[in-house]
Amino acid sequence: MIGEAHLKCAIDNTEYSTALTERTLNEGEFITGEEIAEFGDEVIRRLELWWNELADKSCTRMIKTYFGPISLHQLLERSTWHPAQHARQIMAVLERFGIEPVGRLTSQDLAGLPLPERLWE
Repeated sequence: MIGEAHLKCAIDNTEYSTALTERTLNEGEFITGEEIAEFGDEVIRRLELWWNELADKSCTRMIKTYFGPISLHQLLERSTWHPAQHARQIMAVLERFGIEPVGRLTSQDLAGLPLPERLWE
């Protein structure tokens, strides 16, 4: 939901809020892993379209958030590192169950992101 929340704020000038990032799914909205993956692919497609059509890639425009005003650049950074942190956590849980994560994030994928040092911070 974080990528979708980013789009609402960046395109519609909606305030970035926990109501957007923690949206409750409608009953039956996503039943299978395939449906979740399809939703994720659609959000990625929309993010790429937004970026490719964005005239001002400096992203200095200010965005309202529940934690105060930030630049669109800061929102983009937050919208990147926050899901990356959750992905790291999911990979750690899978490993505890002896499951090797497919498509593991690499240090190169995470380079430059202001991630917490520890997984559960």
